[in-house]
Amino acid sequence: DDKFVVISDCQDVMNLVLFWRDEIPDDWEILPGTVDRRIAGQVPVQFGDTDTDNSLSEQSVLVRGYGALVVNNELGIEDFSFNHPAIASGLDFIAPKGVEKFEWNPSTRLLERVWVNKEVSIPNGIPTMSQKSNMMYGVSHGLGTWTFIALDWTTGERIFEKRFGIGLWFNSAYAGTEIGPFGQLYTGVLDGMVRMKEKN
Repeated sequence: DDKFVVISDCQDVMNLVLFWRDEIPDDWEILPGTVDRRIAGQVPVQFGDTDTDNSLSEQSVLVRGYGALVVNNELGIEDFSFNHPAIASGLDFIAPKGVEKFEWNPSTRLLERVWVNKEVSIPNGIPTMSQKSNMMYGVSHGLGTWTFIALDWTTGERIFEKRFGIGLWFNSAYAGTEIGPFGQLYTGVLDGMVRMKEKN
């Protein structure tokens, strides 16, 4: 199996970048537009907007197998002067939207864009995923409401969304979404922690 290290870089339009983790294949040639043979793939992250001049994700890249997913953290307004972007990202009129998944194709040895969901806002939390359910989970925001959201890992389709709070104190503020015992979801918020469990 091919093994990699994956990052998102700091270009104005952010790239998802794969590096060969171990030895570089002997027949591997440097990719156009890159600076080193160790780079196995480099694709701009545009969250469905091919005309964008900026894209940004401040969260860890979510990885499962050859799939790699990033969430949009670029506030929807230019020159917004605010010292706490995590709080600002909870404002409806500038909350960032977009989740995009990429996947390494071992047959063609290309990093390919698989899907983008332009409607979902995971404005500042770190998403997670479950191999068992084949879903990714995160904390979403809209109309002042904070929710747990699940997307299909294969297609990006929204599977469910459950509200857990309204207002500032339920802002996820860079917390990670975690899967706990019995399939329960957890996240930190400004005022503590939230748990979601199945109804009995």
